[in-house]
Amino acid sequence: MDWGPFGPPGPPITYPHEYIDKDIALADLAVGPDRYGPRRIIETRFVDCDIRGPGFVMFGDGVLFEGVAELRSDPKKSFWALAPGESPPGGTILVDDCFFTLCRFREIIIVCPLYEIGQMERIFTPTDESGVPFEPGI
Repeated sequence: MDWGPFGPPGPPITYPHEYIDKDIALADLAVGPDRYGPRRIIETRFVDCDIRGPGFVMFGDGVLFEGVAELRSDPKKSFWALAPGESPPGGTILVDDCFFTLCRFREIIIVCPLYEIGQMERIFTPTDESGVPFEPGI
């Protein structure tokens, strides 16, 4: 069998923490701040979960999204763009090495560099509380 230039696929990624079909308060999952840095969520898999704030979230390295990620909030207030050299707002929770499948985010503001706003808007579908997408341009 020809696996291509990179050889056979590796073992599936496993996560030490997993939540399936849960209603989760973001603040309950975050660890820190400590000597390693600000509050964060790491190495966690979320499947069909409602993840709620209030809070600021910044997605870092190793974060994957599968399926639609609903952002159940006003699309005009859902993203916080950082100018070059600007720090995230105090209390921002950093998310690294996590996997989200068909999750809904409520009362969350996504913080990212200005150049990533377009990518975040493609990943997240702003919806109302019933899950109906907002009309473009609203």
